[in-house]
Amino acid sequence: MTIRRLVGIDLGIASAHTVRVLDESGQTIAKRKAVPTVESLTEVEVAALAGAPDGTRLEVVIEPTGPAWLPIAVFFSNRGHVVHRVSSAKASDLRRFLSRHTKTNGIDADTLARILLFDPSGLQPLVLPDVDHAMLDRRVRACDRLTQTASRHKVRIKDLVRQLLPMTASLELYGSNPSVAFSDLAAEVATEVRLLRAVQNELAVHASEREAAYRKVDPAGPARSLPGLAHVGGPNVIAIMGDPTQLARIYHVQMVERGKDHLGALCVVAANLAERTWVVMRRQTPYVICDTNNRSVTPAEATAIIAEHFTVPAEVRARRRSKKMGKAPQAARTGRHERGDPPQKPSFSSTRHQVNRRPA
Repeated sequence: MTIRRLVGIDLGIASAHTVRVLDESGQTIAKRKAVPTVESLTEVEVAALAGAPDGTRLEVVIEPTGPAWLPIAVFFSNRGHVVHRVSSAKASDLRRFLSRHTKTNGIDADTLARILLFDPSGLQPLVLPDVDHAMLDRRVRACDRLTQTASRHKVRIKDLVRQLLPMTASLELYGSNPSVAFSDLAAEVATEVRLLRAVQNELAVHASEREAAYRKVDPAGPARSLPGLAHVGGPNVIAIMGDPTQLARIYHVQMVERGKDHLGALCVVAANLAERTWVVMRRQTPYVICDTNNRSVTPAEATAIIAEHFTVPAEVRARRRSKKMGKAPQAARTGRHERGDPPQKPSFSSTRHQVNRRPA
């Protein structure tokens, strides 16, 4: 029998982490509390490996709870162990099942360890990024937060200005009513403007560093060759994806033939875009716009093809907006149309090579 040591760690934010260690049969062999220090985590490692043969690698499972997962992942990865980071949804499903049969304070940690027994094929080892990817990830996150902060300041400024109205209109409407503090409103607007400018200055710095990090990670720029990503989207996709078919035609089929509304069609388009993004980044081949005959076309030619063959008629859009009309019936399809392929007429295809239409 293969000797295994399964370690579930329920991460605490302001409290210690709860640790459960199981063997290959699911029997609990150690219970510990730990904090993110070398000394504390070494004690967990020693307890988990007690009685195991030399060379045994721990299989550690954690949930992505805030930033608390990173010290755990780094420590055990550096020691040569395997770390899995599972989604909260997967852990929650198993936790609900186990909690019916087991009532302990460490049920969360126990659940995480048992995922390796219940659903081993659903787990992938966590791979920590190299320094360039880590830099890009931090800069992308910083730019995202600052962009959102700037947006909130802009909204606040607009709200305040609406209260002030154009100057002559304000005086005419409010007059000398004491409930309207003009100078104080103006002071608050000035504060929001200063804060917005400060945020924008910081955003510019991080955006510059984001660009430098992106050029190291994706020097050939295939991510930015994908439609819809461009300057900001390219770095964002690379940061999210890690190591890693035409949109107008897909949208047209979903709207006209499948009876979906605008949002539903966009969801299908987004899924296809994500798939081709993964293929492009995995193969490091730039995205090339082609028709369905695999012929390269320019953006202008592509626009003309869309206008001629894949523009959704206005009456179809109106019908999809109406909840009373229902969805269009889906005709039975045979042969290549069962796979959702389009009729044989000019259109966009996903990329230059036919093989790039499917994930590798």
